[in-house]
Amino acid sequence: MKIKLLCILCLMFALNVLSSTASGFELRGFVLDNTNETAEIGFGLDLPDASIVRSALDDGDELELTCRAELHRMRSYMWDERIGSGTYICNMSKDMLKGSYVFQFSDEKIVLDKIAKKSMQQIFNSIRIPLCSWDNILPGKKYSVSLEITLKISDVPGWIKSTLFFWSWNLIDPVYYEMQFDY
Repeated sequence: MKIKLLCILCLMFALNVLSSTASGFELRGFVLDNTNETAEIGFGLDLPDASIVRSALDDGDELELTCRAELHRMRSYMWDERIGSGTYICNMSKDMLKGSYVFQFSDEKIVLDKIAKKSMQQIFNSIRIPLCSWDNILPGKKYSVSLEITLKISDVPGWIKSTLFFWSWNLIDPVYYEMQFDY
């Protein structure tokens, strides 16, 4: 009887952990562009359920949205050659005294009174990540652009991370996209 109860409790815990992460981001307009002789990718992000971010921030968590992009020259008989990479980071928190939500980027800060799906779409509508000089892209070659998007809790102390090494601190499961093209 005790073993059955223990098995049921473990199963309930596992289902709770699995259901605590949301479905991923939806990508809009994933393009590679030549801007001022720089190869950069542009895209927009939609979060199907903004309440996940809002509830985590309301609980006092600090979140970090990270978008990592890499540009590779594809080769037949060798590993692909990485010719450029870039990172986009947005730190999110809640000012508990004012009750406002803070989105901190490398070059700007956006403060919102409330978080809704529409406000999240406006914030992440046009993301640009510079990768490398356009001179690195040679005509007649095949290339691939990869993008990894993560949203994780960033204010977890190191001793908790190392103690609970098996625990995922991702608020939303990481999402991977890849685009291949000939130039």
